[in-house]
Amino acid sequence: MKSIRKKVLSGILVGIMSGALLAGCSSSGGDSSKQSSGTKGKTVKFVSIWNESTGVGKVITDLTNEYKKDHPNFNLEMEVVQQTDLDQKLNVLAASNDLPDLFVSQSNSQLLQFVKAGQIIDIDTSLPSAKEALLPATVTGVNNILGTDKLYALPTENNIEGIWYNKKIFQDNNIKVPTTLDELMAACQKLKDKGIQPMALAGKEKWPITRQIANIAMRKAGVNVIADANSGKVSYTDPAFVEAAKMVQEMGTKGYFGEGVTTIDYNVANDSFLNGKAAMYYMGSWATRDLNDDAKNTLGKDGIGFFNFPSVNGGKGSQEDYLMNFGTLLAFSKDKFDDQTADWAKYIASNFGDYSMNKLGNITGFKLNKTTGDIPVYTKMVTDEMKKVKNSGLWMEYNFDQKTSDLNQNNSQLLLLGKMTPEDYCKQLDDAVKTSLKK
Repeated sequence: MKSIRKKVLSGILVGIMSGALLAGCSSSGGDSSKQSSGTKGKTVKFVSIWNESTGVGKVITDLTNEYKKDHPNFNLEMEVVQQTDLDQKLNVLAASNDLPDLFVSQSNSQLLQFVKAGQIIDIDTSLPSAKEALLPATVTGVNNILGTDKLYALPTENNIEGIWYNKKIFQDNNIKVPTTLDELMAACQKLKDKGIQPMALAGKEKWPITRQIANIAMRKAGVNVIADANSGKVSYTDPAFVEAAKMVQEMGTKGYFGEGVTTIDYNVANDSFLNGKAAMYYMGSWATRDLNDDAKNTLGKDGIGFFNFPSVNGGKGSQEDYLMNFGTLLAFSKDKFDDQTADWAKYIASNFGDYSMNKLGNITGFKLNKTTGDIPVYTKMVTDEMKKVKNSGLWMEYNFDQKTSDLNQNNSQLLLLGKMTPEDYCKQLDDAVKTSLKK
């Protein structure tokens, strides 16, 4: 699997910063849809990890309410499931050939299984207006992640990942933004010695732990190391991974992530940082939805900064390499897809980028037709940071099967707590990947 290259990233940036792009809100596309479809009754079922008032759930709910003004008989029925239960839920539905009209997928390997089984639509053919609403570079990126030539899912975001930091805590403790991993570790120890939690981490979610490992390995061995390891070109027992695992374990056992880190979920970690209880917070640029929210962010519009994961002395990676993703993906059931669904989906896709930016300050892979007012402070910070990106790396689980993903994430908690050696962690992961590749 190849990484998303500079030309992809530059295309994303051009699209993000454009004031007006190509198509109008709902006028383009060659879908077999009809405006009159709203005169008929239709209920679309959506399996989501967000409720109607948060994240992508809010975007789709609010846009659906706008759509219903001209299509009063159209309804959206949302079923919210926990992230930890989502994959199993979709597997059960797929086994009975009952995938919902629209669903969110957090497992690329699972989604690819649905593609191979012919259970989800080919967006290129069945919903071309949605593809046209995306930035071309985003289409390339999603196809690269899934390893397909056609588009089978829509992105929900366009993210870089890195470390947010509390400017006042850094200034009060005479800490400069770390540019090397040694400097980051020294800053963490200095803060810990002063009774300040160095970093908030949502260890209960597990993936933030493996992201730390991936970033360090990427800095040591280069931007393609995860893709190479997942394809069998490189072993997960390579020194880059073992050393990365050792470093993350050290951060955990020294208390840099605080007490009870594996019991801390996303919301608790997020609130801890935004309320000034931790100096740093590893998270993706999707965090801007809360950073831009004055009710949630007590640190203010100039209280938080951002830096990419630090480099490693003598490493092959660069701070111009970023871990990047397109959020959880949205897919449509092939059996349930009809003209009415297409008409609604066309409206959602055509307005998704504008609504996300103007209402929530979120960057997506969708084109902007028009923006209203100034770009929120922290969203602008991310778009400026994206100008520094030259290469993009992938996260460890991007194409793992469910068994390998579960093993890796469960073991990452044991590693962080010092209950598994870095060598055992890497060996078990390497064995699982090799077994998966033989299937």
